[in-house]
Amino acid sequence: MFQSPVLRIFTTSLESCFDLPWQSQRPQSSTGSGVYLGDQLILTNAHVVNDATFIQVQKLSSAHRVVAELKSICHDADLALLWIKDESFFNDLEPAKLGGLPKLKDKVEVVGFPTGGDQVSITNGVVSRIEVTSYSYSWRSLLGVTIDAAINPGNSGGPVFNQEGEVVGIAFQKNMKSENSGQMIPPLIIENFLKEAKKGSDLVSIPMLGITTQKLENPALKKHFQVPSDEDGVLVTSIEFDSPAYGILEVGDVLHKINQYEISGLGTIQYLDQYRTRFSAVLSECIVGDQISLLRRRAGQLEEVGICLEQYQPFSAAGEGIFNRYFIYAGLVFQPLTRKYLQTWKSARHAPTALQHAFQKGHKTEDKQEVVVLSHVLADDVNVGYKDFNYQIITEINDIAIKDLNHLVELIEAQPVGLKIKTASQQWLIIDQAQAKERHQFVLDRYQIRSDRLLN
Repeated sequence: MFQSPVLRIFTTSLESCFDLPWQSQRPQSSTGSGVYLGDQLILTNAHVVNDATFIQVQKLSSAHRVVAELKSICHDADLALLWIKDESFFNDLEPAKLGGLPKLKDKVEVVGFPTGGDQVSITNGVVSRIEVTSYSYSWRSLLGVTIDAAINPGNSGGPVFNQEGEVVGIAFQKNMKSENSGQMIPPLIIENFLKEAKKGSDLVSIPMLGITTQKLENPALKKHFQVPSDEDGVLVTSIEFDSPAYGILEVGDVLHKINQYEISGLGTIQYLDQYRTRFSAVLSECIVGDQISLLRRRAGQLEEVGICLEQYQPFSAAGEGIFNRYFIYAGLVFQPLTRKYLQTWKSARHAPTALQHAFQKGHKTEDKQEVVVLSHVLADDVNVGYKDFNYQIITEINDIAIKDLNHLVELIEAQPVGLKIKTASQQWLIIDQAQAKERHQFVLDRYQIRSDRLLN
């Protein structure tokens, strides 16, 4: 007799420390859920297996666990695919089948292993909302489905079945705005991820345009940008350097359509002719390399343009899978401004205001690829008087504006004598290069640091 394709996942993870970037956090154990899809493959959430050093899987019909390997991961969509070498593990399992996007009021079942129990849990609910939602793990805004069934820790990665027994979603987070409701990843995003993973991609990304827009409701605003009063759209207010839209769109363009969807003055579309949601829903169904079309208005003239959705890293990295990078010189610890770094305050909202503002409002340009922060001053003779310079944004080295962390390293190591470091708050740190080189290894030894850098 075939058993349930729902499986329990056990992980041991070792996460990088973004507060003290030269070391790692202590190992931690956690559990999650997954579903067998055939071909020795198990689908789960990325956040269940991210940073995992060891993964095991257990099925309901056995008291034993088997080792699994991470085959592919998509941090953007919070999805991961595991592979188990031992084919015999699946002898009594029938693979689950993927269904289509459910409709509002459809009945569903959330199946998984909530924390605190060894038995599978089944929770009934109905689909209550389909719209673009914020994925808390990746900070991406993608299409999501809200159901009025609780999703608890341990449920993550478990399948959501429809009445025909098809998988119509993967549970991934609670709905923080409402009790006894949760959210699941819809089938189209799952299908695209599986298609890329089965091609051999170990890291799958969901593309973004790299633009910010403004609602176009105000009549005077529409008139200023030569938009007829009976037409709608959104105003492009910024474009990230090197993003898919860079060189194709310009600040001041008005977007009227994305693919076949008309964009309202509120920035929404009638997705699939059924669901009113943000126009970025279209990107949820795309993969890197796909083409989208936009109807833009520039200086009053309409034109349809195509954009190829290529891989793109935003100005201040917000998602997971961020590489931990740092550089230490003269006891000064430099690292990029990322969401992971901001969360070392336990909540990004508690981080220094200047860092929050730079993270939220900064934009990548040709001359500025990332924000570099002086995160710590490791006290030593060479940096006396600079102990209060923690959490400062660095803008210049010897009067040269820095582009990114690698550029900062190049500038520092190229200076033969004096080193002048300028911060965004218009303060200066002057370092004696001869003393810095003399004290370099002593500082590393004093603070038990093996390497002065970790760069990409």
